[in-house]
Amino acid sequence: MKRRLAVVLLAVLLVVTISCTSVQGGHYSYEVWQGESQGLTIPWVEDAAALSQESGTMRFYFMSGEGQHMASSQDTKYGDSCLITFPGGEVMLIDGARVDYAPTLVENLRQLGIKRIDHLVLSHMHDDHYGGLISANGILANFEVGTMYINGTLNLKPTVVEKFDKAMAVFKPNLNILSQGDSFAIGDVAVDVFNPPADLIGKSFGTIAMNNTSLSLKFTYKDFSALFSGDIYIEAEYELIKQYASQLDVDLVKASHHGRNTSNSREWAQATTPKVVVATSGNAIDEIVYANYARSGARVFTDTLDGYVRVVSNGLDCVTTTSRPRINDSYAKYDVEADATKRK
Repeated sequence: MKRRLAVVLLAVLLVVTISCTSVQGGHYSYEVWQGESQGLTIPWVEDAAALSQESGTMRFYFMSGEGQHMASSQDTKYGDSCLITFPGGEVMLIDGARVDYAPTLVENLRQLGIKRIDHLVLSHMHDDHYGGLISANGILANFEVGTMYINGTLNLKPTVVEKFDKAMAVFKPNLNILSQGDSFAIGDVAVDVFNPPADLIGKSFGTIAMNNTSLSLKFTYKDFSALFSGDIYIEAEYELIKQYASQLDVDLVKASHHGRNTSNSREWAQATTPKVVVATSGNAIDEIVYANYARSGARVFTDTLDGYVRVVSNGLDCVTTTSRPRINDSYAKYDVEADATKRK
């Protein structure tokens, strides 16, 4: 207990606040971690679930693959993965990045004190999301898992489905298919499912269509809310805006499709109106995507500029901490626009 308290106090001391913004409904601050680097792994050594339970907070840890070579990839992206801990102490992992990232992801979770994953979410059946979950040295092989949530749609490539089915047979997770209209609670946090439609379950899709079947989950805790929508493209964004316009207004958004311009339209940014946006993949975020969110009042973070990103909310206020300072100020003009939009 004394060691954990010392770690928490050190974490409080080793941050530098780079900007603070008061917004209607809560106070949002942005900080840069000033502690020692842990190499390629996450810098925070803390018991994330216990901290959530003790402080009554949701904690989001967006993973980074910065500096790592992904041998299995045709490009540089390592994919998506985010750990969420809940006020009741429950643990969720959304996606597991590529298979090459599995050892880093496992080590990250161990440094965050994770021993069990209560809720494991696979947004859709692409290898930069499932790879680190089903690999022999990945999440299912190293952690006890309560329930694994999938969207029920299939990759058009039979070899992918076979690989996934084989992993399910080996690890035998408790599978639960989620679709549009489903909802459940994790303690005091409400979870609503906006995508995909239930009539797509069991059907096979190619790359773009598969991205558009990604699970879209909204988390609501008191006055704070967050939205994760996998890799949906602009056409799927438009459909969700039509169906859920009044429910899309959130505080935190995981940028869809790794912050690419296939997604994250101006209309999506205006509908979601987040205060914080985080993009992960190891690829630079598209400038127009950054601008879309900033002009809607969001501060945008990405692993290529900021390293690991931690977001903590008590249901009202929110603190975003990055693992390193930016050395590239090419997006600074958009941060100025974001702050100006918030002050209006």
